[in-house]
Amino acid sequence: MRRPWWLVLAALAVPASAQAGVWYYRWVCAGQCAPGQLEIGGFEGPFASEGECMGVRNADYRRDWVNAPGNAGTVTPCEETDGPPPSGPLSAGRRIMRIDRWQLGLSVGPAWRVREAGAAAESQTGTTVGIDIDVHLGRPTVALELLTGIQGSRVDSAMLGADAKTMFVVPLFAGLVLSPVGWGQRVHVRPGLSIAGGPLFESCNGCSDAAPAGFGFGLHVKAGVSVYFGRRGFSLDAVIPWQRIGNIDDEFAPDAVELRAPRFLVRVAYVARNP
Repeated sequence: MRRPWWLVLAALAVPASAQAGVWYYRWVCAGQCAPGQLEIGGFEGPFASEGECMGVRNADYRRDWVNAPGNAGTVTPCEETDGPPPSGPLSAGRRIMRIDRWQLGLSVGPAWRVREAGAAAESQTGTTVGIDIDVHLGRPTVALELLTGIQGSRVDSAMLGADAKTMFVVPLFAGLVLSPVGWGQRVHVRPGLSIAGGPLFESCNGCSDAAPAGFGFGLHVKAGVSVYFGRRGFSLDAVIPWQRIGNIDDEFAPDAVELRAPRFLVRVAYVARNP
């Protein structure tokens, strides 16, 4: 019995579509970007489609960086392949969860706020100063954020003691960073937005027993811009924290004092990124 011709074509088309390839692009840089080496480079991918590959490639800061003064290189167009890119040192760029960039930041803002059980208003005295280290794992456009550091603030409450006390807070945060676009070659500018959260550990120097247990949770939203001069630069951010230690409104075990983060912080950071 003869099969219809269209069934034969469909049978031939299925293996061809099943073997559809994946997409990669390659970057190479020589000069100041590769001290002591002839060149450095890698592959980015795999991507499921040409459109996905081109979207990441077009946002890759290395398009400008490889041709910055003192460097010579290229970021190739996206190419389709039925297998992985060639093996060897250049294939190291395929790792998705690599360290893309890191920051050493300094934050300044109003003091932490103190709420006392039964009080109608919050009290706030002085300034908050903090330092942090912020590591981004992934790509320039989207990355996992891991942040820790320490903040110092003055807190003033009769329940905590006669005088204002010094409090320290250590966050252990994880979150997501988005930086989909960038501009410039010699000076590269990238806006960014991140949200991160996790536990807080607090220590109050000289506070009375009315101080809340030194543990809480919080998150923050950070929005700003990073400016790179090659692989290094700085960032300027506005940080909006939602963080609390203690709870005077807890139904079962209310605290006598509740500590709340300042409503905003201004952050400046040294930034370095990997090639």
